[in-house]
This record gives sequence, structure tokens and C-alpha cells, in this order.
Amino acid sequence: GGSAGKAFAMLEDGAFWDFYARVTAALCGVRGPQTVLDALNALRDEKGDAALVCDLIENELLEALHRAALSQPLPAGAARLAQALSPAPAASLVALLDGVRALRERLKRNVAWQAALERFLFQFSEERSSWQL
Repeated sequence: GGSAGKAFAMLEDGAFWDFYARVTAALCGVRGPQTVLDALNALRDEKGDAALVCDLIENELLEALHRAALSQPLPAGAARLAQALSPAPAASLVALLDGVRALRERLKRNVAWQAALERFLFQFSEERSSWQL
């Protein structure tokens, strides 16, 4: 099946949480343009799961936007990426959601995974630099 079916299969064998940890650690490590290459290298082998990477990032951004819109505090024990996104203003989260959309479009146009992801990661870096703690 699609990425949802793949995610459920990964959940059953525990591989999803390893995947989730790799993707979120890579994003949390982006703290400026000089750190994009490290994140890119950490995610280079996820090409086969590119749609799932996009889904995961999009979901985290949507949850952060929802919390921001409702002025909800982070729940106790929130995941690392949720913590990293918590100071982001809604406009920045919307811009990053558009970045995920653009990443998907580039991948549909057969832009190489590394090149498409690099562009998103630089955008993430730029947005995060305006609100990171």
C-alpha cells in the first residue's frame, strides 16, 4: 500500500519509531545553514520513504500550527521536534507547510531526493533562525 500502509507496517515492527527518531533528530539539528549538510546526510538513505518523510514533517507542522492557533501549551513529555517547533509563529509554520508541499512537487517532477530535500532544509533553517531559542 501507500505511505499510510507502510507506516502501519513500520509501527507493528517498531521500525517506525527508529525512522521517526532519525527524521526528527535531523530536523532538530538544523540550527542554521551550516548544519543543513548534517541533516541532509542523516536523511540521505530515506529516499525510499520520501513520501513518509514528507507526511511526518507535515504532521508535526500541522500539530504545531494547531497548538499555536489555540495558544495551547506543549503537553508534558512532548517530543523533541514539538519542543523545537513550539516557539514558531503561525506564519512561519504555514511557510514550512508550503515548503513541504513544494518538496512533494519537486519529488513528483523527479528532482533528486537530496536536491529537493536540501532546498526544504535550507528553508527550515531560515525560518527557524527567526524563532529558535
